[in-house]
Amino acid sequence: MIGSGEIRSKPAGLDLDQIWNQAIQKNFRHLSFGDSQAVWSRAIELGFWLAGGKRSDSVRISQLQYLQNTFRVRTQVVELEGNPFERIHQGPFSEAVKLQIIAAMIEASCSLMRASNQNFKTSLPAITLLALRESCEQNLQLRGGSLMSLFLQLGAIVGSSDPGLQSRIKESGLRLGAALQRRGELLMLSSSSMPKSLREDLLLGRPHWVWVLLKENLSAQEWRECLRAVESFSDEMPWRQHLGSNSMAVRAEPTGPSQLSQVIQKIKGEFSLRENSPASRIFNSIPI
Repeated sequence: MIGSGEIRSKPAGLDLDQIWNQAIQKNFRHLSFGDSQAVWSRAIELGFWLAGGKRSDSVRISQLQYLQNTFRVRTQVVELEGNPFERIHQGPFSEAVKLQIIAAMIEASCSLMRASNQNFKTSLPAITLLALRESCEQNLQLRGGSLMSLFLQLGAIVGSSDPGLQSRIKESGLRLGAALQRRGELLMLSSSSMPKSLREDLLLGRPHWVWVLLKENLSAQEWRECLRAVESFSDEMPWRQHLGSNSMAVRAEPTGPSQLSQVIQKIKGEFSLRENSPASRIFNSIPI
C-alpha cells in the first residue's frame, strides 16, 4: 500500500500483481531495442546516465543494478523473476524512493490498460485519416511511450534526486517509446506472414500504425474491401497482397527508422550528450 511515506500491505480490492501482469507484460511487444531480453534493464540504465548517474557512486550503482535485476526479462514471453512490487519493497531504497518507483509502475500500468481498452472497429468504415492518425498517435504514447517512459524514469529516480530532471527524462521516454512502437509496427509489413499480435489488433480494431498506412494508400473502395478482407485473414496468407495497394509496404520501411532517428538525435541534443558517453552508446545500439 502507498501512504504516509511507508509501504504496507495491499489495499482491499487492489491487486497490484494482476494490474502488472495484465497491463505491462501483455503489452510488451513490437519494441525493437537491441536484445529484447535486456530491453528493460537497458532502458533503466539509459535513464540513470541521462540523470547524471556516476560510476563512482557505489550506492546509486547498487540501486541501479537492483532495479535492472528486478525487471530483467527471463524468457521471450516476458517472465520476470519474482514479484516486482515485492522486490521494490525489499530493495536498497529509502521509503520515499520506493514510493516514487511504485507510483511510476502503477501510472504506467494504468496507461497500458487504457491502451488495451481502445478500439475503433465500429468507426473504421467512416473514419477520417486525421482522426485515425490522432488515435494511433495517442495509442503509441500509451503503449510504447508508457513502457519506455517508465523504465527511463526508474533509472532517473536512482540516478538523481532532481524532480525536474526526472520529469524531463520521463517525457523523453514517452517520445522514444512511441517512436520505437511505431517502428516495430511498420516493420511488421516486411513479414511474409501476418504476426499474431498484428492479426489480433486488426481483428479487434485496435489502434495500430498499419491502419494509418492503409488509409493513406488506399482508395475509398479499397479501404472498404480491406476492412472486409481483415475478417478472413489467416497467419499463413501472403497478407500484404490482400490489403490493397502494395505501395504502403515500400513507404513503411524508410518512414519508421527515419522518424526514430530524429527522435534519438533530438533527445541526445537536449541532454548535450557526448558521443562517447554511456547514454550515447546505448542510443547508438538501437537499430534505426
